[in-house]
Amino acid sequence: MQKPTKLANGSLTSDAIQSYHENGFLTPIQAISSERATHWRTKLEQMENTWLDNGLPKPLNSYKRVNAQCVIPLAHEIGADPAILDVVEGVLGPDILMYAVEFFIKKPHTRHVVSMHQDLTYWGLGAIDGLVTAWIALSPATRASG
Repeated sequence: MQKPTKLANGSLTSDAIQSYHENGFLTPIQAISSERATHWRTKLEQMENTWLDNGLPKPLNSYKRVNAQCVIPLAHEIGADPAILDVVEGVLGPDILMYAVEFFIKKPHTRHVVSMHQDLTYWGLGAIDGLVTAWIALSPATRASG
């Protein structure tokens, strides 16, 4: 397991920023507390249960995966969280546009595999600079949990 990326007062250190520019990624970073992640996960699960209770045949994730921040207050709350944005600012600077918040839900025992890929390919943006993806785990991200 990789050593966590250290933050200084909630922001990336100059060493972390340099590492990002050399390697193209930073991981893991604890930008939010485990309590905050648990709070968001609880809200997400409540929302999913309410959604399914409305009689729709598929889970919420299949209807609103991309740009959820436009219609789901929880998605906007997560994407606009100051602690997360402080980390992103270390790479992009203070002028940040939230392009999309996506709930990528991997249920236990799924056979679904996500191989290595470039998000830009799926977003149709082409090769551009000044874009980062922040993956926020709302449950433990371990080898055992996939």
